[in-house]
Amino acid sequence: MMTVPGVISPAPYPERLPGRVGALPAGAHVFAADPQHHDFHGPRCVKDLVLERTTARKP
Repeated sequence: MMTVPGVISPAPYPERLPGRVGALPAGAHVFAADPQHHDFHGPRCVKDLVLERTTARKP
């Protein structure tokens, strides 16, 4: 996992993820466990996500 000095490190997140598998929706663990999501220089880093759509519902 590549990190950027002076930026919060994502290292603890993937280390703690295995203990939370049961709390995640189906498919979410595979998505969250992808090492490229936590690599600031990777092509699938979460910092580069773009919101495509939202849905608002009345409570």
